[in-house]
Amino acid sequence: MDTTTFIIGIIIILCAALPIILTNYFRKRREKLALQGIQELAKKSGEELDTYEIGMVFSIGMDKTLRHLYFSRIGEPALQVQLSKVKYSTILNKSHDVKTAEGNHNVIDEIGIQIALKDESQQPIVLEFFNAEKDSISVDNESRVAEHWSRLINKRLGNTSSRK
Repeated sequence: MDTTTFIIGIIIILCAALPIILTNYFRKRREKLALQGIQELAKKSGEELDTYEIGMVFSIGMDKTLRHLYFSRIGEPALQVQLSKVKYSTILNKSHDVKTAEGNHNVIDEIGIQIALKDESQQPIVLEFFNAEKDSISVDNESRVAEHWSRLINKRLGNTSSRK
């Protein structure tokens, strides 16, 4: 095999592998930054995250011992919710139907968790996992994550059934 063929082969392999390597690098970097926001807020409160999850534009975590929930969206400040002040959580799933030539399609507008507080004079807290107006990505597994975390919050609160 001559040197030219070898060099061309290496260049082709690099061109094929480079997008995969860069995608993985930027995904890990984004995840690290997303997690860092809620970890710093927990650390300021003298707490440590026990359970957490990272999505495309959000991170959510909970401290088991002191019963706090942490949530952050990329580009927004992290939020701390004291679970002792929470009554229950529900899944937020807003969508609308669009008519096309192929038929009706359901378009998701927003996915998240709505947290009702024990003090009913305060507005519920909304944790947005996906918002079609803000996010340039499509829905991935945000519905599953919202259901999981709503059940987890209600379980920690002692609520056996998730409200809809």
